[in-house]
Amino acid sequence: MKKFIFVGILLLAGEVRSEETYLNCKWEYGRIVKENNIRLEKVIKKGDLGTNDHLVTIDFKNKKIIKSRLGSNHKVHNWGENSINWYIELKKEKVSYIYNFDRISGRLEEIYVDTDNKDEIKHVYICDKAQKKF
Repeated sequence: MKKFIFVGILLLAGEVRSEETYLNCKWEYGRIVKENNIRLEKVIKKGDLGTNDHLVTIDFKNKKIIKSRLGSNHKVHNWGENSINWYIELKKEKVSYIYNFDRISGRLEEIYVDTDNKDEIKHVYICDKAQKKF
């Protein structure tokens, strides 16, 4: 009887366990959409602030964003078959980051919104599955 209980616990533990997928996201392009609440279309060049590539860790099985360059306090807004939308708020800085990930193309949009200055900056990345080996 104890063996059956132990096997049952192991099976349940396997269901809860996360399956982390690492996305290696390379910066493609960016633009400043708004600055001081004035609409712009200013192009951001490689090497400018925010143009670094980064790694995003997603648990597709449990529908969670585990980690990005901004940490791990992500809130999923929509988890669909073709896209995932999430955001993170940095209340102390009064900014938000909104993410739109296209699961088919691997395209990730990051939209930075500064609520005080009414700034909005958009970066686009192309993501590939990465193997994390070291």
